Amino acid sequence: MLDSAMNSRLLITTRKEEVSKGMKSFKTYQKQVLSTNDGWEILRTALGNSVAQERLQEFREIGMEIVEKCGGLPLAVNVVIGVLISKELRIDVWEAIRRKLSSKAPIDEGESSDQVIPALSLSYEDLPPNLKQCFLYCSLFPRRLQSEEDDAHEYFTRLKSRSLLQDVPEYVKESGGKMHDAVRNLAVHVCNKKYRFQQDSSKLPPGSRHLSCVRKGLLEAPSLKEMGKRVRTLLLFRNPSITRLPENYLGKLRRLRVLDLSYTGIESLDDSIGKLLKGIPDSIQNLRNLQTFKLTGCDSLKRLPNGISCLVNLTDLGVVPAAGQLEQMPVGMGNLVELRILKGFVANDVTQGENNMRHLKELAQLRDLAMYKLEAVTSMAMAQEAGLKNMQKLNNLRLSCTPRTDLRRENPEIQRIEYSFQGFSPPSRLEVLHIEWFFGLRFPVWINNNSLRHLRWLRLENCKFCQALPPLGKACFGGETEAKSSLPRLETLYFRGMSKWEHWSRLECGALPVLNSLHIVNCPKLRSLPESLCHATSLRQLKIEGADVLKVIKDLPSVTELMISKNRNLEEISNLTQLKTMDICNCPSIMQTNFLDVLAHLKLDDSNMDTLTMWLTQTTSLQRLELVCSLDLLCRFCFADGEDWCKISNIPRIEAKSRDGSKYISYVKSPHSFSSNLTENINSSALA
Repeated sequence: MLDSAMNSRLLITTRKEEVSKGMKSFKTYQKQVLSTNDGWEILRTALGNSVAQERLQEFREIGMEIVEKCGGLPLAVNVVIGVLISKELRIDVWEAIRRKLSSKAPIDEGESSDQVIPALSLSYEDLPPNLKQCFLYCSLFPRRLQSEEDDAHEYFTRLKSRSLLQDVPEYVKESGGKMHDAVRNLAVHVCNKKYRFQQDSSKLPPGSRHLSCVRKGLLEAPSLKEMGKRVRTLLLFRNPSITRLPENYLGKLRRLRVLDLSYTGIESLDDSIGKLLKGIPDSIQNLRNLQTFKLTGCDSLKRLPNGISCLVNLTDLGVVPAAGQLEQMPVGMGNLVELRILKGFVANDVTQGENNMRHLKELAQLRDLAMYKLEAVTSMAMAQEAGLKNMQKLNNLRLSCTPRTDLRRENPEIQRIEYSFQGFSPPSRLEVLHIEWFFGLRFPVWINNNSLRHLRWLRLENCKFCQALPPLGKACFGGETEAKSSLPRLETLYFRGMSKWEHWSRLECGALPVLNSLHIVNCPKLRSLPESLCHATSLRQLKIEGADVLKVIKDLPSVTELMISKNRNLEEISNLTQLKTMDICNCPSIMQTNFLDVLAHLKLDDSNMDTLTMWLTQTTSLQRLELVCSLDLLCRFCFADGEDWCKISNIPRIEAKSRDGSKYISYVKSPHSFSSNLTENINSSALA
């Protein structure tokens, strides 16, 4: 596409016809709206899970009228469904909804895209006041920006149930949500001047309470004169040119509750917030309402002012990933008893000050905690002073040391870090655990001693000295001697940068009963997967990259998606009987594939590949093949009588290209279609 390959097509969707005209598109296709009957079927089917179909037939006439008022727009129908599900099934209720839809005109009668606004407005007006405020707050964020749930999980769920928020893609580290463009338009429309997402350099309206200037390339923060002093929310993140704030800038924002300076160039807060917080107590009270303070990605920031510990209403403090640059934490962190999220707590060097682990035990409300420079914790007793075990609301924990690559096996620091990590035993309700740059030889025993029965996500990263894993999910025994997994809820397991890991202990039957996704990245010495991994019958996704000595992947009957890359000695892939999609990149030694009975989609990427391997002929179920190969091999595909073409001619759809993407072939078996920009290589015997 980037090289203007022949027959390339670019499909763009837009809700505004002006966009299409402005791009001088070759062809504009007007997407048809739903018919009233189709809309009613969608509504009836959605409500049918909780209401008898016979009963719904009584509502068909008024239901058809409601659907008609949605203008045939699926999003509008979905939003109305969200409202109806929350109501009693009564004619008068449905009639009231029909009347409300009838009384609401689009924002701009000339814009068909805004026909959805009446239905969205209906859902918005049906919200209780607290959800309305939450919904409007979302308008402060840019389009398609994912927002964290944090403590608003219930609000998020309720807004999602009404189609006012959407799920983000696959769970990785944290849950979150995003807003459809049309829904965001509604939020911006109904927002009064108090909520302002500043999209340009225009003057701010007077009286703004919640101000967002995100990713706007600002050279400096908005002036107090322009902004006013009653601002409660100030979002300036992703403005790297902002390197400082004017003196006492924040001190004059007495009502400020949310401050986000993430990914700015801020080097010091002493000129703005520091002097304020080191002053007299009356001055400290100027920020008494601050609840959220984010400094994520401010890599130039070396320290935080001690006065932060006076912000007793603070619930969210984030300084990741710049936490590694911080020299120490402010004194008195234990005063912040309302903290729910603390990302970037740095362990103090006890040779230069006190053990600040003891301050953490006061933070009983923590849900999310990320700790750094943990090599400074020199004993198990010091670690236990953090009191993690007693944080019964803690869901997400990250434990990180400073990267070390210069240690020898006999170094006493290795044994010391092993002992100290034993003291970081988390509460049993923990759901997410991330350990990185741990330089012990053995992981703490609490990972697998039946204490993490709610753990859903485990990531072990850059633990350079660990040679073996504990027996993850090892069975324990209940009161009736019934074997049970010690990790019964673990869904995602992620290993990365384990450079000395050689052996993975055996998995017992039922050890990881709900494991869905397994990622192994840059673990060059891992010799094999445990044979008993076949007992992980919920495993669907497997990714292995940079496992240099791994030779075999086999006997995984539940895996449906396999991604393998840079495994130069991998020879065999077999007995993955449910595998549907396989992505292979630079694995030149594969010689054998057996019992891939339902494989439908294969991506094969090897720029040095000059001939197709014979194992391709064994994958008779393939429906689609994508290739990245040498130019010479690509040229040979153009001839119907060529040896390489015969190996893949039975595949219904083939897409192949050279490494740089400049040359390509596209083939569809039925109805027959062949295109290529290799015209100089095609003669009368070519496929075309």
